[in-house]
Amino acid sequence: MTTFHVADGDSVTVDSILDRFENTVELKGAVFREGMYQLGGNITTVRTLIEAAEGVTEEAFLNRAVMHRMKADRTLEVLSIDLKGVLDGTVADIPLRENDVLFVPTKQEAQIERTITIHGEVMYPGIYQYADNETLEDFILQAGGLKESASTIKVDVARRIVDPQALVADTVIAHTYSFALKDGFVVDGEPGFTLMPFDEVYVRQSPGYNKQQNVTIEGEVMFAGTYTLSRKNQRLSDLIKMAGGVNDRAFAQGARLERKYTQQERQRAEAVLKKTREDLEASMQEQAARTGNASLANLSNTEQLKKYQVGETYPVGIELDKALANPGGTEDIVLREGDRIYVPQYEATVKINGEVLYPNTVGYVKGKTVSYYIDQAGGFSSKAKKRQTYIIFMNGTVAKVGHNAKPMPGCEIVVPSKSINKTSIAETLSIATGVGSLAAIIATLANLLK
Repeated sequence: MTTFHVADGDSVTVDSILDRFENTVELKGAVFREGMYQLGGNITTVRTLIEAAEGVTEEAFLNRAVMHRMKADRTLEVLSIDLKGVLDGTVADIPLRENDVLFVPTKQEAQIERTITIHGEVMYPGIYQYADNETLEDFILQAGGLKESASTIKVDVARRIVDPQALVADTVIAHTYSFALKDGFVVDGEPGFTLMPFDEVYVRQSPGYNKQQNVTIEGEVMFAGTYTLSRKNQRLSDLIKMAGGVNDRAFAQGARLERKYTQQERQRAEAVLKKTREDLEASMQEQAARTGNASLANLSNTEQLKKYQVGETYPVGIELDKALANPGGTEDIVLREGDRIYVPQYEATVKINGEVLYPNTVGYVKGKTVSYYIDQAGGFSSKAKKRQTYIIFMNGTVAKVGHNAKPMPGCEIVVPSKSINKTSIAETLSIATGVGSLAAIIATLANLLK
């Protein structure tokens, strides 16, 4: 053998042995010992391979196993095997070939996930894993049992229709079964009704169940505080009666009501506010680009614009004096959960705001017209839109001057500005940026969004 001498700077590389197996088969899935097995000797067929792996596990799905086999042209074919028949000898055993891969699925892998669903008045509604032989009573207990609001005379089970042999679509798409319960057991319907995969259970709320609905009254009544509505369609006059009536300091004409938004009301209000905000931002960006006003561009990007949100409540204009004079009438509105009524003291002033020379608050004089109070504020300014003057009354109602609206104690007279011809809100704000702070501009925006 010739001796090879390594010289300085030589590089020597030693390759590893190729990782190749010959004459082997592979077993995967629900068996106790997965892995590669040597083909030959005691392992020549599917049954002997399973025996060498010490058998299948308890969750193995035996009706169908899958064999991947390499053909002579090195392409793969798939063989479906009745593994149960092979193991119990009712089906011929299958000889193995080199490189065969046998996969034994679990029962869970062999079928889609089976679930049942429960909706409504149970402690834990939702989707649950289906279990064989589970009854309606079992499922309700599994979901935490019935709530106190649940109806026990109407529990429905909806079952899907499965017909793999159907040739045309049926007009019936589900079967519904109805039950009545007592002490957690079916008393009307099929006792021990067994659920099927994908059943949906509906536990309805009893029509006789109602949570307490509270309203609050504050101000000049005998017993202010929170009261529970004792019946549906309870009205303003009923609440005043529960509170002992108004006292001698009360100004019933000025009473006001704050009402909580329902989900639908809030969604509508937020949609309007969102659209207003988007239009305003777009207008300010356009005006900033046209005028080069960097302050306006920064304002449109600031988080300050996003701070204006829909509140928890909104005002409802009421006429408590008329409601008390005619209980059950049109003005005696029906109350609802969360209403807050405030009955103020008599307030003998009138506030004048907007486009007047000197916004002011003056004493109320019975019989005086709007013109009198405008004069008390120095008269109209040059930007006043006189014909659009309106009055905000203490009770939350608003009326335009000239529509038989007369000043009342505690009211506010507002004179709006003339529209600047073809000028957007953004242009108005751009003028303000030259003379005012960001806080002042945001305050202006707040008024615009009211």
